[in-house]
Amino acid sequence: MKKNLIALLLICCMIVPSLGVFAEEELDLDQINEMINYIEKYHKYEIEKEELIEGAYKGVVDTLDKHSKYFSKTEYNEFLDYLDGTLIGIGVYIEPLEGFIKVITPIEHSPADQAGIISGDIIIKVNGEDISKYTYEKSIDMIKGEENAPVKITVRRGDEEIDFDIIRKVINTPDVTSEMLEDNIGYLRIIQFGNSVADEVDKEIKKLQEVGMTSIIIDLRNNPGGYLNQVVKIADWFVEKYDPIVHVDYKAISDENYYAKKAALNIPTMVLINAGTASASEILAGAIQNNNEGKIIGETSYGKGTVQNLITLNSGSAIKLTTAEYLTAGKVVINNIGIIPDYEISIKTKEELELIETFVPMIEDDIAHFGKKGLDIYGAQQRLEFLGYDVDVTGIFDLKMSKALEAFQISNNLKDKYGIYPETKEALEQAISSYYDEDPQLEKAKQLILNK
Repeated sequence: MKKNLIALLLICCMIVPSLGVFAEEELDLDQINEMINYIEKYHKYEIEKEELIEGAYKGVVDTLDKHSKYFSKTEYNEFLDYLDGTLIGIGVYIEPLEGFIKVITPIEHSPADQAGIISGDIIIKVNGEDISKYTYEKSIDMIKGEENAPVKITVRRGDEEIDFDIIRKVINTPDVTSEMLEDNIGYLRIIQFGNSVADEVDKEIKKLQEVGMTSIIIDLRNNPGGYLNQVVKIADWFVEKYDPIVHVDYKAISDENYYAKKAALNIPTMVLINAGTASASEILAGAIQNNNEGKIIGETSYGKGTVQNLITLNSGSAIKLTTAEYLTAGKVVINNIGIIPDYEISIKTKEELELIETFVPMIEDDIAHFGKKGLDIYGAQQRLEFLGYDVDVTGIFDLKMSKALEAFQISNNLKDKYGIYPETKEALEQAISSYYDEDPQLEKAKQLILNK
């Protein structure tokens, strides 16, 4: 089981040939031993010799790219347990970033996701402690912990520092969900490319076909990636036979090119992506886009276009090593660039949704009109400003308020003008409710399908 899961969250798994070792003249072992002796003799603070040696090993890999990593024997076993067992924590996919931890994406419905942590957040403190003074592994251990135990996570988002009080939970990560939307539009959500996700996708697509699917929306938002062989199988549904899916450019072995092996679905296809769409999910989006099999909607994706392999060393330790770079079907480099959508549409932010929660209820009995002051006027101004109307939120029914309200009433076919009547309150509440519940990227995908 563990062997099957080793490449999870990497991008593919291959057999790595023996690479030999450095010739002794290339590695000055005497100098390393000399350094260790001086440290043991003169360094002010106690440190075990084993820690120094492990640090030397880590230093070799740390000079490489950000996705390569050295595991001590203990860390490697913990990593395998993580892949093969139940994870307890806050639920985020992460990577190191200049002494801190960058969130690639929160796992959907995880404690981190529910608390409001988003893709791109930089974790800088755990329980008030600056993690830059610790190793990446130590910082991760600080975040993890016992089930139901609290942890305070501080992130940097732009120029702002935000604290999140989170309760650690068991993290479950399903791979696929689907449903039939109106107008026979199939909706397929791929959450990650696990080791059996292709079979799950096959079942979900066939299920949608059985109930009359005539078009499909593939949701890859916040999908951090997974197995290469799984995304290649899934792309077979959407890329025409013999057309390219992905190209993998290796250093040590021959490059690999993957092509579709069967006829595509050949139905209108839309793909949703965002900044948390990474790695294998970018392969699928790129294959569909580059082969003109569908349109990409949302935000520019993460831009992880490298391949990592997990290599077990003779000592029982291991290295996760970047061994290749993949190019999309059109041989487009996306590493550190991402997939650029055909239709750029931002999703609602947590701040916008929180702002809606602060809107004053409009429950006064009197009809507010020009020259008046009151909470209904204040609440209406909050909603009008949020919807894009030019209005000052003062609680006073002034000329700007009058013009904004009239424009809103006209656009909503309301006859009552110059006052905040019950019908106007209801229309304002409905407009805000629709915005709160609406998924603008999904709605755009539906619109494009229906206009084909």
